[in-house]
Amino acid sequence: MKKPSPTPKATASSTKKSAPAKKSAPAKKSAPAKSAPAKPEATAKATTSAKKAAPAKAAATAKATTPAKKPAPAKAPSPGARMVAKVSPLAGMEIEAYIAAKAPGWQGEAIRALLAMTKEIAPDAEVAIKWGQPVFSIRGPMIFIKPNKAHVTFGFWRGAELDAAAGLLEGDGDLMRHVKLSSVTAVRKEVLAPLIVQAVKLNREKGDPTKRK
Repeated sequence: MKKPSPTPKATASSTKKSAPAKKSAPAKKSAPAKSAPAKPEATAKATTSAKKAAPAKAAATAKATTPAKKPAPAKAPSPGARMVAKVSPLAGMEIEAYIAAKAPGWQGEAIRALLAMTKEIAPDAEVAIKWGQPVFSIRGPMIFIKPNKAHVTFGFWRGAELDAAAGLLEGDGDLMRHVKLSSVTAVRKEVLAPLIVQAVKLNREKGDPTKRK
């Protein structure tokens, strides 16, 4: 009779107790989701809508505080515009009335002497009150007489072209010159008559000195 075979020894692996299962690590709490910052476009839209919603009073206040615009200055006339000459309030006055009003003293006597001398040399010359003073004209203004407080001015439109003694004529303009007479005795025919003759000749030849060529 066969002996029963011995029961095999349990293997080390079977005899060892199985290691207890490791506890699973607790799940980490997920961090709360951060809300994304508002986009700039959304912020701009919100600001714009807020501005639109501002009360109408704000606009009215802004209009009230805005200073009124100053009126634009008057435009200067263009270079090609025609200038209108000013008319003297004395224009058309009689010569004697002018002398009585403007030169009642010795100046009046000097003016009468100058008028008489000029009429003698240029009898066809026209004399009238123009630009506030007596003016002789032949084809345009030629000679003027102007009373002043301390002297009488005897002037020539084309004075710069006259042949006169040195120092006799005054003025530094392009055209006009004058003589200052400080008394009636200063109205000397031998000194002034040659100037009158030249002035008459120049105006007859060249015409109106006030017109541009």
